[in-house]
Amino acid sequence: MSAVVFGLLMVLLFAGFPIALSLGISTSVVLYYFTTVPLTAIPQKIFTNLDSFPLIAVPLFILASNVFSVGGVASRLIQVCTAFLGHICSRPCPGPARPR
Repeated sequence: MSAVVFGLLMVLLFAGFPIALSLGISTSVVLYYFTTVPLTAIPQKIFTNLDSFPLIAVPLFILASNVFSVGGVASRLIQVCTAFLGHICSRPCPGPARPR
């Protein structure tokens, strides 16, 4: 069964189909012909797997970083952090090991 999935996936990829579409088509064909899983269960399973917090958090973090960069918030945040913490050495500072 896995050889059929891999073979069908390679055929679809070499035919020029997008990767996501090739994965979906090859998996659906194998599920239809080689298992007793009803085809209506496939979208239900996909939706329940995609309805998770970590999968939603990653694109939202990317969106927040883009908003921060375009809006100038990121550079101002770096300036504030430098103002508060800029005097701290990031490497071992020269001088005595113990404070006097």
